[in-house]
This record gives sequence, structure tokens and C-alpha cells, in this order.
Amino acid sequence: MCRGCCNWLGRVVGAAEPNTALADSSGACVDSARAHKGQRQRQSEAIASLRSLRDCATAEGLRGTALFERMASQTLAHRVSNSPNRCPRCWHDARTGCICTRVPALGTLRLPIKVLILMHYKEYLCAGNDAKLLLAMLPRGRAELFVFGREGDWERFAAEASIDPAHTLTLWPGEDSMTVGDLVASLPAGPAWRGAPNAATAASAPLDGGDGSDGGDGGDGGDGGNGGHGGLLPLLRVVVLDGTYSQARNMFKATRRRLPHPPPHVGLHPETLSVYHRAQKQYAAASARTLEGKAKAAATAAAAAAAEEKKERRGGKGSGAIDPDALRICTVEAVALLLQELGEPRATADALVAAVVTNNEALASGGDF
Repeated sequence: MCRGCCNWLGRVVGAAEPNTALADSSGACVDSARAHKGQRQRQSEAIASLRSLRDCATAEGLRGTALFERMASQTLAHRVSNSPNRCPRCWHDARTGCICTRVPALGTLRLPIKVLILMHYKEYLCAGNDAKLLLAMLPRGRAELFVFGREGDWERFAAEASIDPAHTLTLWPGEDSMTVGDLVASLPAGPAWRGAPNAATAASAPLDGGDGSDGGDGGDGGDGGNGGHGGLLPLLRVVVLDGTYSQARNMFKATRRRLPHPPPHVGLHPETLSVYHRAQKQYAAASARTLEGKAKAAATAAAAAAAEEKKERRGGKGSGAIDPDALRICTVEAVALLLQELGEPRATADALVAAVVTNNEALASGGDF
């Protein structure tokens, strides 16, 4: 048979054979459709179950906060039971997406700080959440998790936040928020944070106070909350509100309403945009506009200062400089920036922010949100 006949016969035979690539693709589509159908069915069953639970709880007379916590706790129980493969530390799939080896624990903190994470229940066990990195990386006793909505957690949170109200703060960028410098200056005088310029001289001072507890979902490794220190600086408790902006705002309102001694809130003013994956998708444009506004605000502040000085020369009263709006950053970035402003080494902040980038990369490669 000549070469032309062989080529013709090969084309005919090839056309007659089934397209295995197409068949494989069709099979994959069928499997995917079945998986989605099963997922939708499970979600529908879960919603029906929660509605039934809500009706029962309402019949029991539960209202308001009690009803919210009952429903949230059941939602959390359902999530936990349906996430058997979640790594308990990084919250990614333990078999295919665990990032624990890429986010090592910090050896120690030089400053006596404990982070109280008030996390909205909808964030718990989500791989896309970033506050989990604080639990994973900060030394033992330096971070504690309280899930907003989980029954019993608010009571634990309120008890912890009330141990030493004079040395407790909330990170929240409200219009009337304090700066870090204002906060340090307002702390009680004596052998405490006040008097340490930018807390830098306090960085190696001993730690006093606090129970060094590691309630429930605390971080791994470290020094039991005392950092090997002895007794000069009291423990500074930092409340961070972890969730979407609306969720965090609701939690902030709850702290003002329900805590016997609501902590003062401190606003931070980062100079760069957030690296957090949600920030890049949801509010990067708003933060970019804020950066532009900062340049205008700086010019306005300079003009206001000149006007104030002129008024003072004339015996008048000035109005003070303008404080530009803070950028929207994620929980880990906010804690990293606070630690740096208080005097913690820059390497600590860099390690925390790098972990956020690592988490972003895991999500981009197919991680479960």
C-alpha cells in the first residue's frame, strides 16, 4: 500500500474511533454536576434543619441574643461536622492544602501583649480567614479566640477583657479613635507602659500581670504568656474584631453595649494598601482613594497649622490638624502594624504579613474558602 493510501486509511480509522478525550471530559462534567447537586441537597437539608431549630428555640421563648447564639452555635456545629479534613491550625484541607510548614510559629514577643480575637461565627474554619494566622503564629498565651455567636464565648471574652480595663484596648478605626501615642500616654503612670518612648525602651522589660491563660483556641508554642519576663510592664490586652466590615461594626457595637468597661478604641494609619486577598477584591479601590485623600489631607493639615499659628499670634483659638482616614486592612495586618508602632521588631510584623501572602497563594491555587 502506498504512503498516501496509508495516510487516508489512518484518517478514516481515526474518525471511526471514539474521541476518548471528549468522553473523559464529558464524564468529568457529569461527576462535577453530581457533586454540585449533592452539595445543594446537603445545603437545603441544613437550611431546613436550622429553620426547624429556630422554630423550636422561638417556641422555648428564646429571643434576641440568646436566639442568635443558639442558631450560630448550631451552624458552627454543622460546619465542624462537615469539615473533617480541615487542618485545625491553618483551616485548609489537611491532605491537599495545608500551609502549616510555610507559616512557622514566632519564637517570642518582646512586648507583653495578648491579642483577644473576637471572630464572627461565619468566619470560623474558613480557609480564607486571616486571624487564624495569629492563633497559629503568636506564642502560646499571646492570642486567644472568642467566636462571636458561639454559646459561652461572650462570657469568656467579657471576663478576659475585664481583668485589667486600664490596660485593654480595641483596634477600631472610628472617627473618635485614639492614636497609639495617645493610648500609651493615657495609660496609668508608674512602672507601666507610660513613660516608655514609643514603647521601644519597654521592649525588653519584664512582663507583669495577666493570667497567662491559653483559653481554648490559643496559639502554639511560646512562653505561657509571660515571655520569660518578671514584673515591670503589665500585660496589654488588644481586642481585634475579625469579620467583614459590617460584622466587625456590629461586634464593636456589642462591646460598647455589653461590656461593663468598654475598652478605648485605637485607629491605625497604614501607608500601604492591604495584601489580603479579600481587600484586593472588595475594597482596594476605596483604599486607593484614601491614599489619594491622604496627600490632599497633608496639604490641608499644613495650611490649617499655618492658619492656627497665625491665629495664635493674633490671640485666637486654633482647630487642630486633620487626621486622615485609615486604610482598610485585614486583622493580621492591623496587629502587625500595632506591634511595630509599639516597638516590636519589624521582623515580627514582616513575618505576620508574609503569612497572609502565603494564605493568599494557597487560596489562589485552589484552596477551599
